[in-house]
Amino acid sequence: MLKRFIILPAFALISFSACHNKIEVEEPHETPSDEVRSYPVEMTFYATNDSGPKTVINDEYILWQSGDEVKVIWSETGFNKAVVSPYDRNLKAELTTTVEPAADYYGVYPYSAASSYLDGMIEVMVPSSQSGIFSDANIAIARADSENMMNFKHIVSFIEFTIDKVGVLEISGSSSDRLHGKVKVTGFDDIGTPVYEVSGGGASVTVDIKTSGTYYLALLPDASLDYLSITLRNGDTV
Repeated sequence: MLKRFIILPAFALISFSACHNKIEVEEPHETPSDEVRSYPVEMTFYATNDSGPKTVINDEYILWQSGDEVKVIWSETGFNKAVVSPYDRNLKAELTTTVEPAADYYGVYPYSAASSYLDGMIEVMVPSSQSGIFSDANIAIARADSENMMNFKHIVSFIEFTIDKVGVLEISGSSSDRLHGKVKVTGFDDIGTPVYEVSGGGASVTVDIKTSGTYYLALLPDASLDYLSITLRNGDTV
């Protein structure tokens, strides 16, 4: 439970006179209003993976990893990093960080995702140039409930592909598709699913393929996946 700290007026000073055996009580004084402050406190959140956070695929499950980093946000300028401590076979996680008192707390995964808070809304950017790492492509968001539970939900689509060539890979849609841009979460429904709107962006995303392997790219949640083309910029079709 969030604790509020208030500086109370100083205790009345009691002095004893040996001569007259008299007790004198000094009148209490009021604490100036600028001395009443809210201080940062340490808070623990509990993260679940209802829709599959987060960073490692293990057969049918997507699991939390020790060292995963979540951005906890509570105001336009207030946010902090929380490092994950998984439990219950890594299906759940504990996040502890220092926060300031606020009406709501939000979590954005991964911490590295470009995100901001304004007027009660969280905005996350799906970039046009990406790393191809699964954790970076698996962007999710949550709002803490009254028991500090954060049930993370994906707010992007993502695609998986395996490639044995190197180069700058480009994934494009049709001219009307938007694959990268902004996802603004305007609220949450009764079961904690983010309500969002999409803006800006463009029709292609790229990743620098330095070695063969499996890669993942995040796309806007309303991106059409039916007519995507995947091409190396050196002209080779993949």
